[in-house]
Amino acid sequence: ANDAAAEARWAELTEALRAHDQTLHAHLELEEELVVPLLLELRPREFQILTMLPIEQLLERIERRGAIDAPATTSRSSGPTSR
Repeated sequence: ANDAAAEARWAELTEALRAHDQTLHAHLELEEELVVPLLLELRPREFQILTMLPIEQLLERIERRGAIDAPATTSRSSGPTSR
């Protein structure tokens, strides 16, 4: 009975890993088609910022400023501002 239960768990795990692998490959293919070409168009400073910020901060920066590396427009900015 224990052998049958163990085999069932391994079969379940195997199926879950296959589903995960298929989902991951589909995601990576979509990323290659949609994201990589856009990354290649970025200026070096934009790319640097994009790869260093957590996604939440990056999205907030784009929504607030309209660009990845645009100057801050609110007083909440932690960086230097021009006067």
